[in-house]
Amino acid sequence: MADLELLERQRELRVLSELITAACRGEARLVVVEGAAGIGKTRLLAAARAGGERTGMQVLKARGSELEREFAYGVVRQLFEPVVTEAGQTERGELLAGAAGQAAVLFGTIDDVAAPSTGVDVSFATLHGLFWLTANLCAHRPLMLVIDDLNWSEFLHCAFWRIYCLD
Repeated sequence: MADLELLERQRELRVLSELITAACRGEARLVVVEGAAGIGKTRLLAAARAGGERTGMQVLKARGSELEREFAYGVVRQLFEPVVTEAGQTERGELLAGAAGQAAVLFGTIDDVAAPSTGVDVSFATLHGLFWLTANLCAHRPLMLVIDDLNWSEFLHCAFWRIYCLD
């Protein structure tokens, strides 16, 4: 991770490296990187992504922005849409198998007609589908989800990345 020449970040880089190694052993991790603007959080996340890619993890990334506040599942779409839409038909079927299919509506992979029109809130079903989509991705290799500037989305107020490794 040192190839990005982050000054005075040896301790953070070492900790991130250790957490990535642990995640690749099947020990899921959540890391929150927070601090004042301009201290290098984005560079640290870039180093973590590079470290994950070097170990063979599948790394999905997203970045929050002001637009994300009004765009339903904007950050989630940034994370998963490239993987789902670029997958071949067979692989897409595997990714969206079972309960993960409930998240398919987010990626335009099923007809809008299939979405309930009863006025029922489907957000829990969609979140449940996203959980299983993540689990299906983890079945192939360790997965790192990186979200920078999450404070601009409708979720948390920090930059964070999460590593999922499920057996």
